[in-house]
Amino acid sequence: MKKTIEFEILDDGIVIDFDNDPSAKYTITVHPEDHADGDGIVLLLNRAACVAFARLFAQLAERDSHVHLGYDQSEPQGPGFRIEVVPSS
Repeated sequence: MKKTIEFEILDDGIVIDFDNDPSAKYTITVHPEDHADGDGIVLLLNRAACVAFARLFAQLAERDSHVHLGYDQSEPQGPGFRIEVVPSS
């Protein structure tokens, strides 16, 4: 069975579905000691988070931009990560 996910790219900024969908769960773990095995960074996500990342990457593809995810409100902010689009040359 094939499913199609439709969504719209908004002009007024990037919509981060994680803010609105509490069922979207992901974790990123960093294991610098395992870099030789290729598992230095592991992203685990459920289906809702897969959809949220797909929407986010589609929006980023329309812009030369970046987004911060996973930051909390402490100072300095963190821990989190940045997804950045490299401008086309």
